Amino acid sequence: MIDDDARNVFALTAMLQSAGLRVLAADNGEAGIALLADHEDVDLVMMDLMMAGLDGYATTRAIRRMAAYGDVPVIVVTAKAMPDDRAEALAAERRTT
Repeated sequence: MIDDDARNVFALTAMLQSAGLRVLAADNGEAGIALLADHEDVDLVMMDLMMAGLDGYATTRAIRRMAAYGDVPVIVVTAKAMPDDRAEALAAERRTT
């Protein structure tokens, strides 16, 4: 989970752990990329779009460039969806080589 809002991380982590999932969390895009580099066994990424520094779009594009994570599902979450967020998130999702 890559999200800079501790309340979101707490709530989503509690829900996912209650379903038996192991959750790793990073509070910004750079930390999320580093976390993934250290754990090549991640099966899913939950990504906040609106983060300071490296936002969710740029972080997702960086994850797509990582050999181990080119095809891992990324679930995008945001508190304030804007009209173009869906299209931009899907564009960031495309694997770049």
